Amino acid sequence: MPRVDTDGRGEAWVLLNSAQTQATVTLSFYRLSSGATSAQIHGPAPEGSNGPVLFDLGTVSGTSGQVTVTFNVTPAQVQQLRSELFYVNIRSANFPNGEIRGQFELGHSGSDFEGDGLADIAVFRSAGGNWYVLNSSTNTISARQLGGTGDLPAAGDYDGDGATDIAVFRPTDGNWYVRATSTNLVTNLQWGSNGDIPVAGDYDADGRTDLAVFRPATGGWHILRSSDNGVISQQWGQNGDRPVVGDFDGDGRSDMTVYRPSEGTWYTLRSSDGTFVGQQWGIAEDKPVAGDFDGDSRNDFAVFRQSTGMWYILRSTDGGLTAVNWGTNGDMPVANKFDADTKTDIAVYRPGTNMWYILRSTDGAMQAEYFGTVGDAPVVP
Repeated sequence: MPRVDTDGRGEAWVLLNSAQTQATVTLSFYRLSSGATSAQIHGPAPEGSNGPVLFDLGTVSGTSGQVTVTFNVTPAQVQQLRSELFYVNIRSANFPNGEIRGQFELGHSGSDFEGDGLADIAVFRSAGGNWYVLNSSTNTISARQLGGTGDLPAAGDYDGDGATDIAVFRPTDGNWYVRATSTNLVTNLQWGSNGDIPVAGDYDADGRTDLAVFRPATGGWHILRSSDNGVISQQWGQNGDRPVVGDFDGDGRSDMTVYRPSEGTWYTLRSSDGTFVGQQWGIAEDKPVAGDFDGDSRNDFAVFRQSTGMWYILRSTDGGLTAVNWGTNGDMPVANKFDADTKTDIAVYRPGTNMWYILRSTDGAMQAEYFGTVGDAPVVP
């Protein structure tokens, strides 16, 4: 299918059941040039090549919409999916051969330690360097060890296997320690200096988390690309800014972003075109939160106001406001993709009681989990 000129966007999310015999696909699309007529999964075919239709995603219509379909898969198809040989094609009245297409890639929800596509509730206990994970697929607890007192959790998919690796950044000397899920081996690398803040993310869109730090004293970002070991050093921000990691332009790469509490303003350097975006959204007391709350493949500007428990989200789909009361004074925002759709769920961790409260975007229901102990740090993207 040749590329077409369109403002259409979309995101598809695949979850395999524990037996890996069924796949559930949630597809969201926005701003097509005309009404959607069909949507299919094609393969096997690498990116840039065409393949036959394998699965039909049912009835789709309108210029924006969402559909969820479950179908049976064979072991061979599971392997092809994991090898990134499937793609989604959405057809419309104006483009009957396809208006938007996207290749499935291995991915995770920022704290998906199992690699099942769902975020796991997890905490880091620095006193002993212990990590505790509540596995979303089995509701069982697993424990791992890495780090020590004073270390900062910096979990990410550093080996690109689709599952989150435990990792810590040691601010006293700028050392990183990563335990890869693929090998269980620990890698140590010095990247940063005393006082730096870890801002690990996928800045080169290769499916692997890159080591990165934000230096508050200078407002400098220092990124070690995993794709080629190249270095990005960019001044973006100033002392007092809070760095935020997220993909705000939807190009698959993390954008350098800061929230300036003194102004309540966000400043984003878009990786797609190098342009600058400034957006006033919040006040001094607010906690900035990056997440795709409307499921359009772009992070939204969002803040959590601890004094009132209010969330204020500026939707990237339409520029509208979402305001939700979820939490209380002292709670910590831990938004993530805990359920099986394309949207980030509003969530808080309550340190005083070690309770997690999640507002599920799939059905609007509350999920409450007791997990952690006094002094634990919740693991967030």
